[in-house]
Amino acid sequence: MAADDYNYDGIHDIKKIEIESHNGETFNVAEALASLSIYEDMFATNITASLTLMDTTNSLMHMSILGYEKVKIEFDLPGTGKPLKYNFVISAVSDKQKAGDGKQLYTMELISEDAFKNVQTMVSKSFVNKKYHEMVSELHGMVSSRPLSTEPSEGIFTLPLSYTKPVKGINLISTYAKSQAFQQPSYLYFEREDGYWWKTIDIMMTSGPSATYDMMPKDNRPPMSQEYGSTSDSSSVKQVKGEALTPDNLHWDKYFDLLDGMTSGMYDSELLHIDFENKKFSTIPFSYKEEFDKRDGDSLHVKKTKGAYLPQGKPDLVSKVTNSKNRVVMAPVTNKASGDYDRPNITKDRIVRDGRLKEIDVVKLNMEVPGTLWVRTGDIVELKLWSEQGYDPEKDGLAVKEKYHTGNFIVTASAHHLTLTKFKTVMELATDNLDMKFDEQVYTVSRKVNKRD
Repeated sequence: MAADDYNYDGIHDIKKIEIESHNGETFNVAEALASLSIYEDMFATNITASLTLMDTTNSLMHMSILGYEKVKIEFDLPGTGKPLKYNFVISAVSDKQKAGDGKQLYTMELISEDAFKNVQTMVSKSFVNKKYHEMVSELHGMVSSRPLSTEPSEGIFTLPLSYTKPVKGINLISTYAKSQAFQQPSYLYFEREDGYWWKTIDIMMTSGPSATYDMMPKDNRPPMSQEYGSTSDSSSVKQVKGEALTPDNLHWDKYFDLLDGMTSGMYDSELLHIDFENKKFSTIPFSYKEEFDKRDGDSLHVKKTKGAYLPQGKPDLVSKVTNSKNRVVMAPVTNKASGDYDRPNITKDRIVRDGRLKEIDVVKLNMEVPGTLWVRTGDIVELKLWSEQGYDPEKDGLAVKEKYHTGNFIVTASAHHLTLTKFKTVMELATDNLDMKFDEQVYTVSRKVNKRD
């Protein structure tokens, strides 16, 4: 990214907001924009948006919005030459109100047209001796012409689908599939501005950061040569003028819920497989600590450390947390008319997946930054956090790094918020581990800064 590409003040250029009516007319309503919010979420299939327009000429009333009108949106940052482009359809008019002086405000809910195609498409077929990522690619092609980036899956399988929507079929496959590279069952299917992803959380976490953000004010930072060790090669990070970027706001949206983790089966659970047809019963145990250590060997954590969400130096407490008696009961579905099928060879993958997805719901932050085009959902960002103690006078005025959470985070959701004059991006960040173990009581001294008076 060029040195002047960073959007310090939220400056942006809205190139077009076009609505194509059902009679074929196209209206560019960019100048009528009151607000626009565009949402990506790795736990939601499609991109959505909310568009509010200030109508001063009754053009929207004459357009007779009925739903399914096509909307094209394009905007960028000055000088980048890489605009974001979105194609939506109107799914609802959620609000309409008079604003005085002959003005009316219309709020329209937008969604990718692929969502409508999915509702209108049903699949009845058997996939025979195919890899799961091949099945996903075929189902994806039934509802979207947008590119799909897939991670190769392990094994060859046969899967029958009967009168099933394509996305439902993809989500069903996601609960079964295991990655070829990492043997992890954490696939997610979601849409981004640049296309769709069907990938595991684990492969996302092996990526380097797309950007680095530092909560220390820019004026207090030393030169890059004195900066503390980054979790990534700085040459691979899209930075501006060799410096980390400063968030406008950071809010801890979720910070541990032990009871929720225990009842959801994150720390431990058992899969009870009841086979009514063959009159068999089996129990498969799951241990969070065992799975965490296994992934650590492959560096499949967003922070490349061994900081689990357990006080490993406190065996009595660990024993209480990991003895929650959580149960997941599964049995083969034999009603073929329902379209819901489970693999007859039920494995541990189901509860491993449930626990893995819960791990990235333990700690969540919302970070607000000036409008950003190059960080998307599924990307990694590096966030440098500092202790509230600020400066340690016994260490010659050195700043103290926050012990547990500083480092890499995965972007689980993002939102662009625009008006005619402002542009900001809000990212939901999550992490599946800590920067150090709970029982390691060591301060990491990072870099020199100016002493306080």
